[in-house]
Amino acid sequence: MILVSLILILLVGGICSWIVARRHVTSARWIAVASVGANLALTIGIWIVNAGRSQPTTQRWLQECNSAWISQFGIRFHLALDGLSLALLLLT
Repeated sequence: MILVSLILILLVGGICSWIVARRHVTSARWIAVASVGANLALTIGIWIVNAGRSQPTTQRWLQECNSAWISQFGIRFHLALDGLSLALLLLT
């Protein structure tokens, strides 16, 4: 669920910033900065937890979210994070 929250934090922050921007531009900027800061803190937390996992392990991904979405058709919701994705996420 941590990977879903990485997406939802930015999505909710962007929508809130867009709504508030009609009245207070400065407040909208602070909401955007707060959501990006929260996303950065969560990403750094993932990085710290997985810092010592540079050796090959039995797991393929550092973080993974895999759940059935529409099970009648075999459709699944799958998000995964590996080491390169984590480095690119920190850069954004």
